[in-house]
Amino acid sequence: MGVRVAEVRSTRKRGYSLPELLVVIAIASMVLLSSAAAWSTFRRRAEIGQTARVIKSFLYRARMLAVYQGVPHFIVVDPQSNRIEIWRDASTPKGKFDSGDVRVAWETLPQGSVLALPATPSPLSSPLGSGELTNAWTLPLPEATPAWGNRRGFMATTSGTFQSVEATPETISSGVMVFTDHNGQTSSIAVRGQAGSVRAFEMLPSGWKEL
Repeated sequence: MGVRVAEVRSTRKRGYSLPELLVVIAIASMVLLSSAAAWSTFRRRAEIGQTARVIKSFLYRARMLAVYQGVPHFIVVDPQSNRIEIWRDASTPKGKFDSGDVRVAWETLPQGSVLALPATPSPLSSPLGSGELTNAWTLPLPEATPAWGNRRGFMATTSGTFQSVEATPETISSGVMVFTDHNGQTSSIAVRGQAGSVRAFEMLPSGWKEL
């Protein structure tokens, strides 16, 4: 009996063999790699979703400022600096974005989020359910002036609507802007000018999901 006990104890002291350790290490590596990939995907989705949330909050902020201050405010999206800005219409002529206006807020969008359609899916359906998108910006384009340059935008009016800043301004019926990162993660903002409505979406494999 004493010999057998000693044999069992001796076996237990040996620990794991080299092949067993290699298997454990391989499994641990696979788990870590899988977790890292999942975290990276989650982080990218969070960033592109944050882009939509930031823009939505800026549009509502501009609308609130216009209504409560009784002064129109311009929403300006600058693709070159990747920023969204709010400018108070502080100079004449009113309703025209120019060097006399005052910037009251701005924020840089999350890194990697640009105004662009994703490579897939193609064609991309509109989050408003009104056909397919052929451009990342389907809102009216600003009037071609030095102040606007390559920037995009529109105006929040004192009545709470969103209006184009074309040569002949009109209340925006509806339109969207789409942002995509270099990994193809996509979000969008949908605007209905008459109601001053702003909705944020993210693109999932199953389609658009409202944030």
